Amino acid sequence: AQERLGSSIEAHESVPAALYSFLRHPESFEGAVSFAVRLGDDTDTVGAMTGAIAGAFHGYAGIPQKWLRPLENGAKGRDYTLSLADRLFDRWQATV
Repeated sequence: AQERLGSSIEAHESVPAALYSFLRHPESFEGAVSFAVRLGDDTDTVGAMTGAIAGAFHGYAGIPQKWLRPLENGAKGRDYTLSLADRLFDRWQATV
């Protein structure tokens, strides 16, 4: 299946590639995203979509700390982004 998938910026290739990457490694955020990036072509698009899917499945705790630690933490850095994510989730939860 991997040979038949494209992974260009075109949605008809990148979306299936991201889904396939996640489904190949549903147990691991790192495994899914790493697999997606190794597909080649438009790696940032496919990797980002795979990360979004894996992140929704695993949550923040599924993201390897070795990937989080080096992130910049300025005024709009890691802590701000995590706080924003919490606020958005709380706001969404209040509507359901």
